[in-house]
Amino acid sequence: MRSRLSPAQEQAILDTAMQLVAEVGYDLTSIDEIARRARASKATIYRRWKSKADLVFAGLLRGAKRPSEVSIGASLREDFILALGAFCATVTAGKDLLIGLMSVFHVHPELWRLVREQFVKREQENVIGVLERAVARGEIPAMPKDPTAIIEVAMALTSHRLLLLRAPLDADFVTYVVDDVLLPLLDAQLIRSPRRTAGPASPSSPPEAKPAARKRRSD
Repeated sequence: MRSRLSPAQEQAILDTAMQLVAEVGYDLTSIDEIARRARASKATIYRRWKSKADLVFAGLLRGAKRPSEVSIGASLREDFILALGAFCATVTAGKDLLIGLMSVFHVHPELWRLVREQFVKREQENVIGVLERAVARGEIPAMPKDPTAIIEVAMALTSHRLLLLRAPLDADFVTYVVDDVLLPLLDAQLIRSPRRTAGPASPSSPPEAKPAARKRRSD
């Protein structure tokens, strides 16, 4: 039988589990300590969630369902800066939880699948939305061949800076990644991809692509 937890009690248990994983890591997180901090019985927790992994999975899923609020800019560059800035703020806020889960993704693949399908997919959709708006505004001629590569590169740089370099994901970092990495990467994809035209291109003409419109930083 499912326990009769109120929405507030369930949220308190999930929040406690996430806080504990962030503090001590997944391996040292225990149902006993979650129950003690949330002022709930172990029996109640186990009637609602069959294991610690199931409980942590539910906590991550609850967090993943919270909508990401990303502002829309007036240009491709501004859109990129706003989207990456929002992503960096989310990663920074959840840094301790991410570190606490890093060691168990290979042991509990369902946790990694959740992170990939819920968090990564959401960011990919945000980037695709940015690119679609740029096409509609005429800033780029078409969608790039591999738009997901843009978010993969951004995530790799973000993770490296935050987890390995332990450096802040500040506005200077966001501007650097957008101006010196993501926009040049987008330009390269557009140049390599044949531009769609009504008629065949001239054999003597090089492939054309409109560079991603942007305003560079003033040095």
